[in-house]
Amino acid sequence: AAAHDTGATIYRVGPGDLLTKILAPNETDLDPGRTLGEAVDDEATSIVVGRVKELAAGDVVQIDDERMEVTGFALGIPDTGHVIAQDGVGREPGEFLVSGSAGIEAGTIIRVEGELMEVLAIRDDGDPGITLDTDASTEQDIISVSDASYFSEGYVFRFDDELIEVVGPIDTFQTLGDTIGRADTEFTVSGTAGLSEGMVIRMGRELMRITSFTPASVTIERGALDIAGEATSAGSHATGADVLKLVEVDADGVPLEEPRTGQTLLGEIDAEATTIGVSGTGGIAIDDSFQLDNEVVLVTGIEPATVTVERAVGGSEAAFHSRRVSIFEGNLLQVERGAEDTGVAAHAADASLFLSVLEVERAVDGSTLEDHSKNSPLLLGNTLIVERAVLGTDAADHAEGTLVYNFPPPPDAPAITGDVCGQLAPEVPPTPSGPTPTPIEGATQVAVSLVEFEVIPDPASGVAGPIEFQATNDGTIVHNFRVIATDLAEDALPLDGTQVDEAAVDVVASSGVRIEAGDGENIFGDLAAGSYVLICNVPTHYESGMRVAFEVTSP
Repeated sequence: AAAHDTGATIYRVGPGDLLTKILAPNETDLDPGRTLGEAVDDEATSIVVGRVKELAAGDVVQIDDERMEVTGFALGIPDTGHVIAQDGVGREPGEFLVSGSAGIEAGTIIRVEGELMEVLAIRDDGDPGITLDTDASTEQDIISVSDASYFSEGYVFRFDDELIEVVGPIDTFQTLGDTIGRADTEFTVSGTAGLSEGMVIRMGRELMRITSFTPASVTIERGALDIAGEATSAGSHATGADVLKLVEVDADGVPLEEPRTGQTLLGEIDAEATTIGVSGTGGIAIDDSFQLDNEVVLVTGIEPATVTVERAVGGSEAAFHSRRVSIFEGNLLQVERGAEDTGVAAHAADASLFLSVLEVERAVDGSTLEDHSKNSPLLLGNTLIVERAVLGTDAADHAEGTLVYNFPPPPDAPAITGDVCGQLAPEVPPTPSGPTPTPIEGATQVAVSLVEFEVIPDPASGVAGPIEFQATNDGTIVHNFRVIATDLAEDALPLDGTQVDEAAVDVVASSGVRIEAGDGENIFGDLAAGSYVLICNVPTHYESGMRVAFEVTSP
């Protein structure tokens, strides 16, 4: 690894160490777009080039005497990797807490949504009012803080002189089975594996202590037919045996789809048992057949797992919690100690943690002063990372002040305006920000409340056919609404930065880009029976909890 200057030539390394300049088709000389766009040092893991069209992941390139393997590409808006770390930034503050400050310095222009800000100074004394719950030794990479819900992955905070980066909360991998209010002390959960009596769990910011629980169970008919229609024999099965979907196999005996439901037997059963304990009921349905070892069983009934809890422990407040909300283990956080090359030290209970503070000049370069919500990403000014000369065009120089158009470009002919011939062009209605919904007669109505940070449908499921989602922004900041058909868990959708990658999922109905606070939009769709996830896809909102599973059943 070595340092390289701006403008250094980039070569592709071919078989037999053959070096070839990276050229576009039919080009005979190296275009500046195929040179290094910014100088890099020997620590850099990304380089800026004017064009990536001729490169693919896995290619080896050479700059000066160093060879590098291409592992991926970054196109879009440069992201600092940090977010706003307080519950809201209004139009007045000239400083606010952030999740970290690495890569930001005084003079940097950052962008939060549509507002540009100039960083005037950076401090490390931001106090969110959060402390250590227990002592933390130098060996611990799991710590307990007074409010773990405050943090998302990537937050960096300070105890004394040590910086600590948050990896994430400790997940029980269980979810709430139904919506509960502030007074409910018994409710269903997706399963009880990983839960125990006396354990403190967390939903949102509320802590609860489990006083008792009942594992999930199913009633079954033994020795059902296999995929070929042949009868199987009832037998004994050990604790931990997988509950498998009954799926077809190819000629080599390989399943044509993933057979695992993710559930296992909680206890050993003999050939006579007709009620069995399972780790959870997700993926298991009445009248479906499942395989236990070499036996196929038919599910005739389901009893979901339930827990009884003491609410609002540890000084937390009882709250409303929506179905499918994640259940975490207390206020525990998995962390990386000694981040950014700081030393690891022991810390005592009740020690205060601190975040970085940015002192900024607001609304610079003519941008508009705006309110911003927690976890809004901090982007680098109005910079775009682009791939040059696409769609058959050629790379060229462009002067400051040149208009930047969305594709396709405007027509060559000038618009008819008063400046041209004394006439005014006809007023053109604004292009809608999202698809225009087509009402479906007789649609089932589902009211959807969008709040910080939850998506709450009522009812919580629907029947196959036309459905009208009446999405209302009951929060205080901008939201939007998407209906995604998927078998993935609601918290496992593919991401593009801080948003769900809508190009990688099946969006079957959606609102426009923005639903302002207090506004609503009706979204129509003709939905088949199956699994869906309802989300808000404003940047960071999905990861902040604005997602919920939605089942559509057959009529």
